[in-house]
Amino acid sequence: MLLYRRGLTKILCLTLTLAFLMLQFMLADLKNNQAQAAETGLFTDVTEDSPNFAYINYLANQKIISGFPDGTFHPQEGVTRAQAALFLVKVLGLNLAEVTESGFSDLSADHWAFAAIGAAVKAGYLQGYPDGTFRPEQPISRAEGIVLALRLSKSELPVVALPPLADVPTDH
Repeated sequence: MLLYRRGLTKILCLTLTLAFLMLQFMLADLKNNQAQAAETGLFTDVTEDSPNFAYINYLANQKIISGFPDGTFHPQEGVTRAQAALFLVKVLGLNLAEVTESGFSDLSADHWAFAAIGAAVKAGYLQGYPDGTFRPEQPISRAEGIVLALRLSKSELPVVALPPLADVPTDH
């Protein structure tokens, strides 16, 4: 029994050491990207004193997110449904080539996020509305964000009564 405990202790120590080393590399990478972002001035409206500076610039350096053509990021704005679709495509590596039609009355083939929306819908992460629209420029709601997180985690959607929420209709 003593040998078994020693073996478990060694495995636990090795696992913790590896986790610590991985964390150090991740923090070093984050600091390098933060320094690089500061040097290059990625977004004029995301300053070093912003609490999200490192995260925004890290994701931008990884080519997962991007700003607007005028060099801004708009950190205080909500994320639109089209932006969420593009984010999913980049993070999950969804295939854009297979998208040929949207099936939504408010999404034409010349929309900047047409293929990303189609790929995210086809993969089952996003859905349109019962009236046949997608509403790409509408900010994603808290409820939609939670459902998206659950879909990404591949968890079953719980059937529970929600408490009253000011921004979510009771029949949602």
